Amino acid sequence: MKFLVGAIFITLLSAPPAGADSGSIVVTPAEHFFGEIDEAGLVETSFKIENRGVAALTILRIKTSCGCTASTIENNIIMPGKSEILKVSYDTDRRPGPFKKSVSIYSDDPEHPLVSVLIKGKVIGKPASMARISNSVFRIKNPVVGKTYRVSFSIKSMGTLPLLIKRVHLLDSKKNIIRIIQERPQKVDIGVSIKFDLQIVAPAKSFRFYIEVISDDRFQPVLMATIVG
Repeated sequence: MKFLVGAIFITLLSAPPAGADSGSIVVTPAEHFFGEIDEAGLVETSFKIENRGVAALTILRIKTSCGCTASTIENNIIMPGKSEILKVSYDTDRRPGPFKKSVSIYSDDPEHPLVSVLIKGKVIGKPASMARISNSVFRIKNPVVGKTYRVSFSIKSMGTLPLLIKRVHLLDSKKNIIRIIQERPQKVDIGVSIKFDLQIVAPAKSFRFYIEVISDDRFQPVLMATIVG
């Protein structure tokens, strides 16, 4: 019995540790901070992927946390002692404000099959006009067929440039234009609101209309609000 226990003990000591004959991934740096950057399309940085193992390392997949972030690598197989450069880009267009995005690197390293890196920063947006409608939904409770109801709403200029309201329409349930609320373009200064009063005749006990606002808002050139009865 003593001989058997000793044999098992020797076998355990001589067994190679897990991952001893595989690739070993090391990615540097762990994150990149862009700081404050202007909104000017793509910005790019790079990360170094090293193989510190004794066998080839295979990069199986690279996944970014959103469509605004992209990554490229020339070779997905890295030999022992070698490295590859992972390029990561972020699209700043129409994305003002702070951002924090991750890039996940999947490999055949048995010890670290997933390694993630971060990119962070703050995009300083271009001067732009921006429109906001006072309500997204207007509800008329228990409508009476043929009765006229008043719907009041306002459009506010919220950007860093004056807003140009091009047209305002009333649409039916299929989003066809049934009335032009405002036809001529109207300029609205920063921080100023324009009020509209709309008369609606209930066509049935249950109905749906839409208010469509078309402006030079850089982010949402078409705003929609719903009138529900």
